Amino acid sequence: MVTAVSPTAAAAIPESWGPVEVIPNAIDVASYDLDAERVPTRVAFLGRDEPRKGLDVLLEAWPAVADSIEDAELKIMGSDRPVALPGVEFLGRVSGEFKKRILASSTAFAAPNLRGESFGIVVAEAMAAGCAVVASDLPAFRDVAGPDATYTTPGDATELAEALIDALENPGSAAALGRRARERAARFDISEIAARYEAAYHLALGITAIADR
Repeated sequence: MVTAVSPTAAAAIPESWGPVEVIPNAIDVASYDLDAERVPTRVAFLGRDEPRKGLDVLLEAWPAVADSIEDAELKIMGSDRPVALPGVEFLGRVSGEFKKRILASSTAFAAPNLRGESFGIVVAEAMAAGCAVVASDLPAFRDVAGPDATYTTPGDATELAEALIDALENPGSAAALGRRARERAARFDISEIAARYEAAYHLALGITAIADR
């Protein structure tokens, strides 16, 4: 038996490897439920500064957001650049606790990734924190967020800007989306995933025992 973190990842596994059990990556969902004041104009990004993570697309989109939303702010975690844009703060590498607090205080989360994602752990983390997720329409991200996110065409900065503006201009809708996202994130809680791995190991041991007879 083989495990994969998503249907997208499972599709890349040769049939000759045997049956595939899809078991997502795990997060500690309760640890993202922080008593933090949500900033109505705050957007967060979390990711390494490499082309496929889509940071360039987000930075291209941001001036339109800043022009439309007074006091709009973008907190970029995991990356650092000498770039000056209105409301943008590069935070570089951050601790796990700091990351959770930024997510918990953000109204929206941007995941503008371009390609090459097998799961989307940052999307799951933002969902657990109750953010309104605006993500590229990638199969792996749909595996994670399902109907509880707003999707945009990968690489389309105009579409991304419009979706972020809509989230910040409509806090009630953003909050409702964030609540649904947090409820969905429960399926990725470590307690749920641990139980599924335990069941998979028992199944694999059973298959092996039968094969050895």
